[in-house]
Amino acid sequence: MTLYKRHLPMYDLTIIGNAPVDALYHVDDALLTQFNLKKGDWQRLPVETFDAIMKTLADDGNLPELIPGGSGANTAWHLARMGHKVFFAGLVGDDAPGQLFYTSLITAGADMTPPVKGLATFVLGCLVTPDGERTFISDGRCPDFLPEHVPEAVVRQSRYLMLEGYLLGTGYPALAHAAELGRAAGAKLLLTLAAPSFVQKHCAQIVELLTHEHATLFFANDKELAMLRNQIPHLMDPRLITKALQALYLTNYVVTHGGRGAEYYHKGNSNGLVPPARKVSKVVDATGAGDAFAAGFLHVWMADPDNVTDAIQAGHTLAGKVIAHLGGRPNVTLDD
Repeated sequence: MTLYKRHLPMYDLTIIGNAPVDALYHVDDALLTQFNLKKGDWQRLPVETFDAIMKTLADDGNLPELIPGGSGANTAWHLARMGHKVFFAGLVGDDAPGQLFYTSLITAGADMTPPVKGLATFVLGCLVTPDGERTFISDGRCPDFLPEHVPEAVVRQSRYLMLEGYLLGTGYPALAHAAELGRAAGAKLLLTLAAPSFVQKHCAQIVELLTHEHATLFFANDKELAMLRNQIPHLMDPRLITKALQALYLTNYVVTHGGRGAEYYHKGNSNGLVPPARKVSKVVDATGAGDAFAAGFLHVWMADPDNVTDAIQAGHTLAGKVIAHLGGRPNVTLDD
Protein backbone atom coordinates (compact mmCIF):
# COMPACT_ATOMS: atom_id res chain seq x y z
CA MET A 1 0.00 0.00 0.00
CA THR A 2 1.30 3.46 -0.89
CA LEU A 3 1.63 5.84 2.04
CA TYR A 4 1.15 9.47 1.12
CA LYS A 5 3.21 12.15 2.83
CA ARG A 6 0.87 14.49 4.64
CA HIS A 7 1.41 18.20 4.96
CA LEU A 8 -1.09 20.54 6.62
CA PRO A 9 -4.56 19.10 5.87
CA MET A 10 -6.65 21.05 3.41
CA TYR A 11 -9.87 20.05 5.17
CA ASP A 12 -10.87 19.30 8.75
CA LEU A 13 -13.45 16.85 7.45
CA THR A 14 -14.58 15.34 4.16
CA ILE A 15 -18.05 13.80 4.11
CA ILE A 16 -19.27 11.41 1.42
CA GLY A 17 -23.01 10.91 1.23
CA ASN A 18 -26.29 11.08 -0.60
CA ALA A 19 -27.31 14.44 -2.03
CA PRO A 20 -31.12 14.55 -2.02
CA VAL A 21 -33.42 17.51 -1.99
CA ASP A 22 -36.18 16.85 0.54
CA ALA A 23 -39.75 17.49 -0.57
CA LEU A 24 -41.37 18.22 2.81
CA TYR A 25 -45.06 17.49 3.26
CA HIS A 26 -47.09 17.91 6.44
CA VAL A 27 -49.36 14.87 6.72
CA ASP A 28 -51.60 13.10 9.20
CA ASP A 29 -50.80 9.65 10.56
CA ALA A 30 -53.73 8.36 8.51
CA LEU A 31 -51.68 8.72 5.32
CA LEU A 32 -48.93 6.51 6.76
CA THR A 33 -51.54 3.94 7.74
CA GLN A 34 -53.22 4.11 4.33
CA PHE A 35 -49.99 3.23 2.53
CA ASN A 36 -48.55 0.96 5.23
CA LEU A 37 -45.56 3.23 5.89
CA LYS A 38 -43.41 2.70 8.97
CA LYS A 39 -43.17 5.99 10.83
CA GLY A 40 -39.66 7.33 11.30
CA ASP A 41 -38.04 4.96 8.81
CA TRP A 42 -36.61 5.36 5.30
CA GLN A 43 -38.48 3.27 2.77
CA ARG A 44 -37.82 2.53 -0.87
CA LEU A 45 -41.18 1.99 -2.49
CA PRO A 46 -42.34 0.54 -5.79
CA VAL A 47 -42.74 3.34 -8.32
CA GLU A 48 -46.50 2.82 -8.49
CA THR A 49 -46.86 3.15 -4.68
CA PHE A 50 -44.67 6.26 -4.58
CA ASP A 51 -46.64 7.82 -7.44
CA ALA A 52 -49.94 6.98 -5.69
CA ILE A 53 -48.78 8.80 -2.55
CA MET A 54 -47.70 11.82 -4.58
CA LYS A 55 -51.09 11.84 -6.35
CA THR A 56 -52.95 11.67 -3.04
CA LEU A 57 -50.95 14.61 -1.70
CA ALA A 58 -51.51 16.62 -4.88
CA ASP A 59 -55.26 15.88 -4.90
CA ASP A 60 -55.42 17.19 -1.32
CA GLY A 61 -53.65 20.39 -2.36
CA ASN A 62 -50.64 19.46 -0.24
CA LEU A 63 -47.70 21.20 -1.91
CA PRO A 64 -44.12 20.43 -0.82
CA GLU A 65 -41.43 22.75 0.41
CA LEU A 66 -38.12 21.88 -1.27
CA ILE A 67 -35.21 21.88 1.19
CA PRO A 68 -31.67 20.58 0.57
CA GLY A 69 -31.24 17.45 2.67
CA GLY A 70 -29.04 14.43 3.14
CA SER A 71 -27.65 13.22 6.44
CA GLY A 72 -23.98 13.88 5.75
CA ALA A 73 -24.72 17.07 3.81
CA ASN A 74 -26.69 18.49 6.73
CA THR A 75 -23.76 17.79 9.05
CA ALA A 76 -21.37 19.40 6.57
CA TRP A 77 -23.61 22.47 6.33
CA HIS A 78 -23.67 23.00 10.10
CA LEU A 79 -19.93 22.45 10.53
CA ALA A 80 -19.08 24.84 7.71
CA ARG A 81 -21.21 27.53 9.32
CA MET A 82 -19.27 26.99 12.55
CA GLY A 83 -16.03 27.77 10.74
CA HIS A 84 -14.71 24.31 9.91
CA LYS A 85 -13.07 23.52 6.58
CA VAL A 86 -15.46 20.93 5.16
CA PHE A 87 -15.79 19.19 1.81
CA PHE A 88 -18.94 17.32 0.83
CA ALA A 89 -18.83 14.74 -1.96
CA GLY A 90 -22.22 13.85 -3.42
CA LEU A 91 -23.97 13.70 -6.78
CA VAL A 92 -26.38 16.41 -7.91
CA GLY A 93 -27.47 17.44 -11.38
CA ASP A 94 -27.43 20.86 -12.97
CA ASP A 95 -31.23 21.04 -12.68
CA ALA A 96 -33.07 23.39 -10.30
CA PRO A 97 -33.02 21.02 -7.28
CA GLY A 98 -29.31 20.34 -7.83
CA GLN A 99 -28.46 24.03 -8.01
CA LEU A 100 -30.48 24.58 -4.82
CA PHE A 101 -28.50 21.85 -3.05
CA TYR A 102 -25.12 23.04 -4.31
CA THR A 103 -25.73 26.72 -3.55
CA SER A 104 -26.87 25.92 0.00
CA LEU A 105 -23.58 24.21 0.87
CA ILE A 106 -21.33 26.69 -0.91
CA THR A 107 -23.09 29.64 0.74
CA ALA A 108 -22.58 28.00 4.14
CA GLY A 109 -18.83 27.92 3.49
CA ALA A 110 -18.37 24.27 2.51
CA ASP A 111 -16.78 23.00 -0.69
CA MET A 112 -18.56 20.44 -2.84
CA THR A 113 -18.19 18.47 -6.04
CA PRO A 114 -19.90 20.55 -8.78
CA PRO A 115 -23.28 19.64 -10.32
CA VAL A 116 -23.18 17.10 -13.16
CA LYS A 117 -24.63 18.22 -16.47
CA GLY A 118 -27.65 16.17 -17.54
CA LEU A 119 -27.99 14.30 -14.23
CA ALA A 120 -31.36 14.30 -12.45
CA THR A 121 -30.99 15.29 -8.80
CA PHE A 122 -32.45 12.85 -6.27
CA VAL A 123 -35.67 14.25 -4.74
CA LEU A 124 -36.75 12.46 -1.55
CA GLY A 125 -40.24 12.57 -0.08
CA CYS A 126 -40.27 13.62 3.58
CA LEU A 127 -43.58 13.15 5.37
CA VAL A 128 -43.79 15.11 8.63
CA THR A 129 -46.57 14.07 11.03
CA PRO A 130 -48.05 16.32 13.77
CA ASP A 131 -45.64 14.89 16.37
CA GLY A 132 -42.69 16.21 14.32
CA GLU A 133 -41.52 12.73 13.30
CA ARG A 134 -40.38 12.37 9.73
CA THR A 135 -40.81 9.41 7.41
CA PHE A 136 -38.75 9.31 4.22
CA ILE A 137 -39.96 7.68 1.03
CA SER A 138 -38.22 7.13 -2.29
CA ASP A 139 -39.01 5.49 -5.58
CA GLY A 140 -35.38 4.39 -5.86
CA ARG A 141 -34.51 6.68 -8.75
CA CYS A 142 -31.23 7.87 -7.28
CA PRO A 143 -27.89 8.31 -9.10
CA ASP A 144 -25.29 5.71 -8.11
CA PHE A 145 -22.22 7.09 -6.34
CA LEU A 146 -19.32 5.13 -7.84
CA PRO A 147 -15.61 4.82 -6.93
CA GLU A 148 -14.71 7.25 -9.73
CA HIS A 149 -16.84 9.90 -8.00
CA VAL A 150 -14.59 9.87 -4.91
CA PRO A 151 -12.48 13.08 -4.81
CA GLU A 152 -9.21 11.28 -4.13
CA ALA A 153 -6.98 14.34 -3.70
CA VAL A 154 -9.44 15.84 -1.23
CA VAL A 155 -9.69 12.63 0.82
CA ARG A 156 -5.91 12.45 1.06
CA GLN A 157 -5.79 15.98 2.43
CA SER A 158 -8.43 15.60 5.16
CA ARG A 159 -7.96 15.06 8.89
CA TYR A 160 -11.22 13.11 9.13
CA LEU A 161 -13.31 11.21 6.59
CA MET A 162 -16.99 10.61 7.34
CA LEU A 163 -18.98 8.03 5.36
CA GLU A 164 -22.77 8.20 5.36
CA GLY A 165 -24.74 5.00 5.87
CA TYR A 166 -27.36 5.92 3.29
CA LEU A 167 -24.81 5.18 0.55
CA LEU A 168 -24.57 1.54 1.64
CA GLY A 169 -25.64 -0.95 -0.98
CA THR A 170 -24.74 0.18 -4.48
CA GLY A 171 -22.50 2.90 -3.05
CA TYR A 172 -20.45 0.51 -0.92
CA PRO A 173 -17.56 0.11 -3.42
CA ALA A 174 -17.13 3.90 -3.40
CA LEU A 175 -17.24 4.03 0.41
CA ALA A 176 -14.68 1.23 0.69
CA HIS A 177 -12.44 2.93 -1.88
CA ALA A 178 -12.61 6.25 -0.04
CA ALA A 179 -11.92 4.56 3.30
CA GLU A 180 -8.86 2.82 1.88
CA LEU A 181 -7.54 6.09 0.46
CA GLY A 182 -8.13 7.90 3.71
CA ARG A 183 -6.51 5.20 5.81
CA ALA A 184 -3.42 5.18 3.59
CA ALA A 185 -3.13 8.96 3.96
CA GLY A 186 -3.68 8.99 7.71
CA ALA A 187 -7.24 10.33 7.81
CA LYS A 188 -9.37 9.07 10.70
CA LEU A 189 -12.54 7.31 9.59
CA LEU A 190 -15.99 8.20 10.93
CA LEU A 191 -19.21 6.41 10.01
CA THR A 192 -22.88 7.22 10.40
CA LEU A 193 -25.43 4.43 10.35
CA ALA A 194 -28.76 4.83 8.57
CA ALA A 195 -32.41 3.96 9.10
CA PRO A 196 -32.98 0.51 10.65
CA SER A 197 -34.10 -0.94 7.31
CA PHE A 198 -30.72 0.04 5.82
CA VAL A 199 -28.84 -1.45 8.75
CA GLN A 200 -30.81 -4.69 8.44
CA LYS A 201 -30.10 -4.99 4.73
CA HIS A 202 -26.44 -3.91 4.76
CA CYS A 203 -25.15 -5.15 8.11
CA ALA A 204 -22.23 -7.02 6.53
CA GLN A 205 -21.05 -3.87 4.74
CA ILE A 206 -21.19 -1.90 7.99
CA VAL A 207 -19.09 -4.53 9.73
CA GLU A 208 -16.50 -4.44 6.95
CA LEU A 209 -16.17 -0.66 7.23
CA LEU A 210 -15.89 -0.81 11.01
CA THR A 211 -13.28 -3.55 11.02
CA HIS A 212 -11.27 -3.70 7.80
CA GLU A 213 -11.06 0.07 7.49
CA HIS A 214 -10.54 0.61 11.25
CA ALA A 215 -13.23 3.21 11.93
CA THR A 216 -12.41 5.58 14.79
CA LEU A 217 -16.01 6.48 15.65
CA PHE A 218 -19.54 5.86 14.46
CA PHE A 219 -22.89 7.51 15.13
CA ALA A 220 -26.24 5.76 15.54
CA ASN A 221 -29.56 6.26 17.23
CA ASP A 222 -30.91 3.64 19.60
CA LYS A 223 -33.10 1.97 16.96
CA GLU A 224 -30.23 1.72 14.47
CA LEU A 225 -27.85 0.27 17.06
CA ALA A 226 -30.47 -2.25 18.18
CA MET A 227 -30.92 -3.39 14.59
CA LEU A 228 -27.15 -3.73 14.13
CA ARG A 229 -26.84 -5.84 17.28
CA ASN A 230 -29.82 -7.97 16.26
CA GLN A 231 -28.50 -8.60 12.76
CA ILE A 232 -24.94 -9.56 13.70
CA PRO A 233 -25.83 -13.14 14.79
CA HIS A 234 -27.58 -13.68 11.43
CA LEU A 235 -24.55 -12.90 9.27
CA MET A 236 -23.75 -15.82 6.99
CA ASP A 237 -19.99 -15.82 7.60
CA PRO A 238 -19.03 -16.87 11.17
CA ARG A 239 -15.77 -14.92 10.80
CA LEU A 240 -17.78 -11.79 10.10
CA ILE A 241 -19.79 -12.34 13.27
CA THR A 242 -16.57 -12.47 15.28
CA LYS A 243 -15.29 -9.32 13.58
CA ALA A 244 -18.57 -7.56 14.28
CA LEU A 245 -18.51 -8.37 17.98
CA GLN A 246 -14.91 -7.20 18.16
CA ALA A 247 -15.86 -3.97 16.38
CA LEU A 248 -18.52 -3.16 18.96
CA TYR A 249 -15.81 -3.50 21.59
CA LEU A 250 -12.91 -1.78 19.85
CA THR A 251 -14.72 1.03 18.00
CA ASN A 252 -15.94 4.09 19.89
CA TYR A 253 -19.50 5.10 19.12
CA VAL A 254 -22.15 7.64 20.08
CA VAL A 255 -25.77 6.59 20.49
CA THR A 256 -28.63 9.08 20.63
CA HIS A 257 -31.89 8.35 22.45
CA GLY A 258 -34.11 11.16 21.20
CA GLY A 259 -35.07 13.64 23.89
CA ARG A 260 -33.70 11.42 26.65
CA GLY A 261 -30.06 12.09 25.77
CA ALA A 262 -27.05 10.32 24.32
CA GLU A 263 -24.24 8.05 25.46
CA TYR A 264 -20.67 7.41 24.38
CA TYR A 265 -19.28 3.88 24.22
CA HIS A 266 -15.58 3.15 24.70
CA LYS A 267 -14.39 -0.47 24.56
CA GLY A 268 -17.96 -1.68 24.81
CA ASN A 269 -18.77 0.34 27.91
CA SER A 270 -21.11 3.32 28.05
CA ASN A 271 -20.16 6.48 29.91
CA GLY A 272 -23.80 6.75 30.94
CA LEU A 273 -26.74 8.60 29.49
CA VAL A 274 -26.04 12.33 29.17
CA PRO A 275 -29.39 14.17 29.05
CA PRO A 276 -29.82 17.50 27.27
CA ALA A 277 -29.11 20.49 29.48
CA ARG A 278 -32.28 22.10 28.11
CA LYS A 279 -35.51 20.44 27.10
CA VAL A 280 -37.21 21.38 23.85
CA SER A 281 -40.71 22.67 24.56
CA LYS A 282 -42.16 21.72 21.17
CA VAL A 283 -40.84 19.55 18.35
CA VAL A 284 -41.79 21.13 15.02
CA ASP A 285 -39.81 18.81 12.74
CA ALA A 286 -37.31 16.12 13.72
CA THR A 287 -35.74 16.14 10.24
CA GLY A 288 -31.98 16.45 10.57
CA ALA A 289 -31.86 16.20 14.37
CA GLY A 290 -29.26 13.44 14.31
CA ASP A 291 -27.26 15.25 11.64
CA ALA A 292 -27.18 18.42 13.75
CA PHE A 293 -26.23 16.38 16.82
CA ALA A 294 -23.29 14.89 14.91
CA ALA A 295 -22.18 18.38 13.84
CA GLY A 296 -22.35 19.79 17.35
CA PHE A 297 -20.53 16.76 18.74
CA LEU A 298 -17.77 16.90 16.12
CA HIS A 299 -17.33 20.65 16.60
CA VAL A 300 -16.04 19.96 20.12
CA TRP A 301 -14.66 16.44 19.66
CA MET A 302 -12.40 17.16 16.68
CA ALA A 303 -10.61 19.75 18.80
CA ASP A 304 -10.48 17.58 21.94
CA PRO A 305 -11.41 13.88 21.53
CA ASP A 306 -11.30 13.37 25.30
CA ASN A 307 -13.97 16.01 25.98
CA VAL A 308 -16.88 13.70 25.28
CA THR A 309 -19.40 15.15 27.75
CA ASP A 310 -19.12 18.69 26.37
CA ALA A 311 -19.24 17.27 22.84
CA ILE A 312 -22.51 15.48 23.62
CA GLN A 313 -23.98 18.64 25.14
CA ALA A 314 -22.99 20.63 22.05
CA GLY A 315 -24.75 18.00 19.97
CA HIS A 316 -27.87 18.26 22.13
CA THR A 317 -27.85 22.05 21.90
CA LEU A 318 -27.65 22.20 18.12
CA ALA A 319 -30.15 19.37 17.60
CA GLY A 320 -32.57 21.04 20.02
CA LYS A 321 -32.47 24.25 18.01
CA VAL A 322 -32.96 22.42 14.72
CA ILE A 323 -36.06 20.46 15.75
CA ALA A 324 -37.80 23.68 16.81
CA HIS A 325 -37.88 24.67 13.11
CA LEU A 326 -38.98 23.18 9.81
CA GLY A 327 -36.34 21.29 7.82
CA GLY A 328 -32.84 20.09 8.62
CA ARG A 329 -31.00 23.37 7.92
CA PRO A 330 -32.65 26.24 9.81
CA ASN A 331 -30.65 29.42 10.41
CA VAL A 332 -29.45 28.49 13.90
CA THR A 333 -26.01 28.03 15.47
CA LEU A 334 -24.60 26.91 18.80
CA ASP A 335 -24.14 30.56 19.79
CA ASP A 336 -27.74 31.69 19.20
